[in-house]
Amino acid sequence: MKSNALKVILIILISTIAFCLVCALCWLVAFLTSSDTDLPRLDLTVDGKVTSKEEYVPCSLTLSDGDTVIIDDVSGGIRGRGNTTWKYPKKPYRLKLDSKTSFFGEAPSKSWVLLAMYNDFSLSKDALAFKLGASLDNGDYVPSYNYVELYVNGIYKGLYLLTEQINENKEHTNVKYDFDKNDTEVPFLVELDDYAELDGGIEGEDYFKIGNLFYTVKYPDKTERYTKAQFDYIKNYVTKVHSLCYKENVTLDELAEYIDVGSFIDYFLIQKIVIQPDINYKSVYMYKAVDGKMKMGPLWDYDWALSGPSLAFWYDYELKETEFCSRGTWFYALLTRSPEFRQAVKARWAEIEGKIRDASSEFQAENQRISTAAHKDWLRYHYYNSGATFMRNFERDFEVLYRRIDWLDNEINNL
Repeated sequence: MKSNALKVILIILISTIAFCLVCALCWLVAFLTSSDTDLPRLDLTVDGKVTSKEEYVPCSLTLSDGDTVIIDDVSGGIRGRGNTTWKYPKKPYRLKLDSKTSFFGEAPSKSWVLLAMYNDFSLSKDALAFKLGASLDNGDYVPSYNYVELYVNGIYKGLYLLTEQINENKEHTNVKYDFDKNDTEVPFLVELDDYAELDGGIEGEDYFKIGNLFYTVKYPDKTERYTKAQFDYIKNYVTKVHSLCYKENVTLDELAEYIDVGSFIDYFLIQKIVIQPDINYKSVYMYKAVDGKMKMGPLWDYDWALSGPSLAFWYDYELKETEFCSRGTWFYALLTRSPEFRQAVKARWAEIEGKIRDASSEFQAENQRISTAAHKDWLRYHYYNSGATFMRNFERDFEVLYRRIDWLDNEINNL
């Protein structure tokens, strides 16, 4: 009799648990397939699976904001992108559209990127860096950014950052230029790229080395160049800049023969504000137009910035809050070897400190706008990790940001 009663209780308990699990699952499915987050929704219809970083799969896209359709049925292709980020469950993508398109009023382009921000639990570091860069209003190109919720063939994929792919076109670095086989001086876009060799590049064709650093020539690539002399021109120009940066007591006039000094200073300051460790080895861009000086930028790739990616627990970011770091770079060499460069950094900081603080405060308001979508993203990818919650990481990053700005203000004013 007692045994039967226990069986009945056990059956009721199991049934109740099963019912609760089904309800929770139904709620989760409903939540993840809804678009009621006040953020635009990007729907991709893809003709197959996206499994490659090289091959584009045909697709069409529609962008809507509530009941309003912003972009309707634009055709193109989609492929994967990224290095380590491509290995994560939430995939980053590259879009190549058949016609130049503007999503939110920015300059039309065919090439777009969907940043997954999988390892950035605050879902904000790239957007914040772009916001700070744009606040300087120095005429340099800074990628636009817009948050979207991505659906692929009707399946929710998460909260993404839609931004332009960095390239040589006029809406970006504006170095694209018609040149022929007789030209030695060519425009260029180069990336400090630790993955150059690992990605199968060929030294002397795809990339060159200065010491132990790798520089990939993004434009003109080897299919666009006519002669080895054109590759050598790019390599020699960047090498000359490298040598100048390490010259003891180099003057601003000497630097200004080859570089846009203001661009170098602004780039350096943004990297230091957000504690960007990649500045030492990758995702650092530089470009030069014909008859122009080399500039730094555009800004790119900040998922390891500020308090660091939470998964990289071995990296002691607390120490990075109170040092310039970036040893072994042009910027650190200039800061330590050139009195004139130090004074120029100090003068520029006095001009922009207020702008940086204002832009930081303005961006902090983003946490309310994207919080529902961010929680939805967490339920999709990080539900098992309470440490990955959006608000906790967003607030921590801004605590670090404000401490960092205060520290820099004191250090720079004492240069």
